[in-house]
Parts: sequence; C-alpha cells; structure tokens
Amino acid sequence: MTKQSLSPTLKIVLILSYLVKRYRFNTLMNTNKWLRCALVLSAMLVSALHARVELVDEGPAHSRLEYRPDSQQAREAGSTFLVGVPPESQVEIARVEAFAADGRRIDIGDANDWVSIAGDGMARRQRVVELGFEPLIRDDKSTPIERLVVDLVYTGDAVANLSKNAPRDPFAESYYSQVISNYQQAAQWRLPRAPERVAKTVQSTGRWLRVIVGESGMYRITGEDLEEAGIALADVDPKTLRLLYGGGQALSTRVVQQPLLRSEMRMVVEDGGDSQFDKTDCVLFYGEGTQRWEYDANGADYVWRENLYTEDNVYWIGFASGQEGLRQSVRSGSKVDEAAVKPRSHRVHIHSEDEQFILYQTFGIKSGYTWYGEDFRGNARNFRVLIRDPVDNPVEIRLGFNGIGGN
Repeated sequence: MTKQSLSPTLKIVLILSYLVKRYRFNTLMNTNKWLRCALVLSAMLVSALHARVELVDEGPAHSRLEYRPDSQQAREAGSTFLVGVPPESQVEIARVEAFAADGRRIDIGDANDWVSIAGDGMARRQRVVELGFEPLIRDDKSTPIERLVVDLVYTGDAVANLSKNAPRDPFAESYYSQVISNYQQAAQWRLPRAPERVAKTVQSTGRWLRVIVGESGMYRITGEDLEEAGIALADVDPKTLRLLYGGGQALSTRVVQQPLLRSEMRMVVEDGGDSQFDKTDCVLFYGEGTQRWEYDANGADYVWRENLYTEDNVYWIGFASGQEGLRQSVRSGSKVDEAAVKPRSHRVHIHSEDEQFILYQTFGIKSGYTWYGEDFRGNARNFRVLIRDPVDNPVEIRLGFNGIGGN
C-alpha cells in the first residue's frame, strides 16, 4: 500500500479546511495550539514537496514504513510525516534500517539519530504520531543513504480489542487519506463517533399547527379553522391548547447563532365553559409581523425591526401534549372611577418604505441587502404617506437619503 502523492495546494486546502471546521467556534483557542498546528502544517508541506513514505508491511501491532527523499533538499533538511496508531497503545521505534541506491544495507549506529517520534496527538478521531526523519546527508557517511525502513510496534491491551469494521467519518476521509501515511491500516483504529444527544423540544409531544402571521394585530382561530386543517375537534382538550413563538427575527449575517428557541405565549381560549372545543369556539392572541416597531429601552425610543428574507411570521398552536397552556389574565372592563381620564388621541409610528431597485447589480440580478425606493435626480418630488384619523398636532418626520455620483 502506497501513500499517494498530492499537490501542495490540495494538501494545504485539506488541512486548513479541517482546522477551520475544528476550531471556528472556539474563539479562546490557546495560542500555543495554533502555533503547533502551523509548525506541523509547514513541515508536512515540505515533506509533500520533497519526500514520500510508503507502508510496505503491516500487522495488528506493527507498521513498516519506507522513507525515500526525492530531492537534495529533503536529504539535507529532513521531513515529517503523520502515522495513524492505536488510540491507547504505547508506540515505539523497534528498528531502523538504511539502504544505499544499489540496495546494500548501511550501518547507521543509533537509530534515534535518524528517526524519532516528534509528537503525539489526535487528528479528529484518529490518534497520530509525528514521525520525524533527520537529514540523510552527513559528513561522516561516505556511502549516500537512499532510503530508510522504520518498524513501529504497538503494545497494550487496546491493540488486540480493536475492530477492522470501525465506522468511517464521511467528512474526514479525504483529509485522513491525504495526511496519514498508513491511511488504510489506521482506519481500523479510529475512535467511533460519539452519539449525538438530541434534547427534547417543547414540540416533541402533542400535535402542532403552524400559523402564518403577516401583520401585527389580534388573530382569531376558530374550531372550524382547525377542522379545515384536518384536526378532529373531539381530540382537542381546550386546557392543553398552547401557543409557541420564536420571536420572528432573522439570524445575524455577522456572527454564527444557534437556532432561536420557541417560547410559550399567553392567549385567550373561549370554549363556552363546557370544556369542549366546538366549531364556534376560538382562541385569541396578539401576533407580530416580521416588519414592526419595537421599543428600545436602552435608547428610550422606538426602532424599526426589519426582516430581509420574509414577510411571514410563524406561530405554533398545539394540543394533546399533556400540559396545560398559559392563559391571559382576565380583567374587568367596567369603570372603577367616574373621573377616569378619557384619552382622545394617541401617538403612532408609521414606517413607509418602497423597495424598488438595488444600487449595484451583478449580471443584472436584483439581489442584495440594501434597496432604495426612488431614483431621485434633479427635480423636486412629492411623497405621500397615509395617516388615518390624524389630529391637529405637530408630526415628526425622519427621512433617509443615499447620495452617489460624480460632478
């Protein structure tokens, strides 16, 4: 079995793709670990350019590797390669043999002067050791060394108990095959993938219906609506009706976020007091649109919330989950004070925006995050905004313009 050759570009792409996937969520990664990765990467790139390693013999507890430099630079500088080994075994260099170009064996003295285990670690689920080869050109050697043969032995109980049918990781196989010298042999020593623990969500029990909300306001869903959605009203216990909502906000384009969790919202359930949900019974709740005004407590002002991807907000109504739902508190609407203040007006915020065109287009495709309402050139324009039931008071208007162009 031979370690396949590869281009330096491909090798650096594979290694960096692994490092990015492995560490992109760890912003507090130790600097020494990054330095170590960089040093190993540099050494392996040099090795790929000027030397190769072949697995010439293998067994359950040993690997025989042949190291052959392909250039004068590798003979003078040495090389480093990764070798996959059993996860809990002790790894030793049992023997090192040197050969000349004509096949004659050369006495090299102490094997540690030529080959050493420079490091030990994990590449995803594969334990590896760094096998470091010293320069083969030395002043005290009259006969040039053409190649080295290294025997690695693995000892320990973990070696005998491993299975050759170890599960493969589809994402990492291309990475393993390019950076591990004994890729096929090492496959049997990879650790199994840890089972993913799936936490139970609020919607893991019961039956749930998705409700689409387009604008902010009060929404009423009747028993007849549920029947049209395929729900048998006899299966609906009004006490278990629940309403879930995820906030209606778009995921950030700047940072990686976990999916938004849905929280239970309070609602009004009108069942006529008979503990049954009939066609004329209903649920009432306040739904928010994806485009809406929100109060910013820090800035003590209202801000416009916008979703660039959809105008539909989603709520979930469910039942039969074995849990009673949250309900709105009931308050009396009768007057408690004859001198109560009767407001004759209230303040509203209106957002008017017409997204007609995008400033910069790629191949004529109208796509992007920033859109504009009108191409304002030269003459004055009139813009109309509809305000229902206005009162005779001052109005605050905020306009946004974007100016570009030459002289």
